[in-house]
Amino acid sequence: SQYDDDIPMVVSRAVATRCSGDFELLPECTHVGPLLGSDAPGVAGRAVDWLFRRVSKKVALTSA
Repeated sequence: SQYDDDIPMVVSRAVATRCSGDFELLPECTHVGPLLGSDAPGVAGRAVDWLFRRVSKKVALTSA
C-alpha cells in the first residue's frame, strides 16, 4: 500500500520480486486498508480473479 507506515511499498515490491510474485500497488491504502477499508470488497474481488487465473493456468499446464 502506498500509505503503509508499517511496511513500506518498496519493501513489499522487493519481496514480491524476490519471490517471483505479483505486485499490485493500492494507492492511498493503509496497512489494513485492503482488508478493512472501504475498498476491501474490490480488493477481495481482484484477489479472487488473480487466484482463478493462477489456478486456471496450472490446470491447463497439467492437462497438456
